[in-house]
Amino acid sequence: MLLLNGNKVSTGTCKFRFYNAGDIVRSNNNIIIIKNGLICGSEKSLNYVLEDPNGGHIIGLAVGGSREVEYATLKDYHIFLKNRKGFVRVALKNGTSLVPVFSFGAENAFTRIPIPKSLQNWIKEKTGLLIYFYNGQGFFQKWFGLAPKFCQISTIVGKPIEVKKIPNPTAEDIDEVHQKFVAGITELFNEYKYKYLKDPDNTQLVIN
Repeated sequence: MLLLNGNKVSTGTCKFRFYNAGDIVRSNNNIIIIKNGLICGSEKSLNYVLEDPNGGHIIGLAVGGSREVEYATLKDYHIFLKNRKGFVRVALKNGTSLVPVFSFGAENAFTRIPIPKSLQNWIKEKTGLLIYFYNGQGFFQKWFGLAPKFCQISTIVGKPIEVKKIPNPTAEDIDEVHQKFVAGITELFNEYKYKYLKDPDNTQLVIN
């Protein structure tokens, strides 16, 4: 378990990582994941950790998904955040501060392989999943493979946003904190893009 200033650090991840074929495999996988500090990113799981009466927990949560992947090769940075407010509701229920974090350069870890949009839509219709194909590098060569490419990824941690505990937050309560978080992410990007981007004046953060 990773510790930061005496606090236990966990990372919220997708539910599917905790389900595999067979009870024994699933059980073993859960043990491995939990020992490495990963927890399910569901609201129930986040509340369970944050409601620990002893406190001392930090959760890292990537508020994003497959929709951002579609824009990963574009010049501007795209984040789908306008309608993602569940993490704010969890923070309000537990009185947990929100800390904006932004990473520059993650899009360089893989090269996206284009596929016909019709095929992508067909796969989504049949499976409910947006499928993308990417190329990284291998363990013994750098030309192709599933491992991420060696590249610099600079992660910037912003100022904490204090959140007052409200056991039953209203939509207005959630929107107020959500707007502060969006403003924090935007401020972080605009401040540090001049240090980490090649063409900062022509690169924008687009929040959808």
